[in-house]
Amino acid sequence: MSVETYQSVDELIDEHMPLADRIASQFMFQRPWFFKLADDVRAAALRGLWDAAKRFDASRGFKFETYAATRIRGHIIDWTRDEFGRKGTNGKVRRVK
Repeated sequence: MSVETYQSVDELIDEHMPLADRIASQFMFQRPWFFKLADDVRAAALRGLWDAAKRFDASRGFKFETYAATRIRGHIIDWTRDEFGRKGTNGKVRRVK
């Protein structure tokens, strides 16, 4: 389905929730300690999907799935950085106060 066929952002999000779930699962399998935080990872993925649905511009010629996957991964990475801190150049985790 093309983006133009959706009646609302909610329909677009509902149709692409499996994409967000799949990307969240990939992150959890790559980082086993994420399984303890599965709900948080999925919430970050869904926020990314919502953001993608709101910001997507079909006139630019990209598929929604491609754009959404990038936004979803970005939201998960941002959540990880906010939750656990950023990694410094010396390999230690810094906590931003």
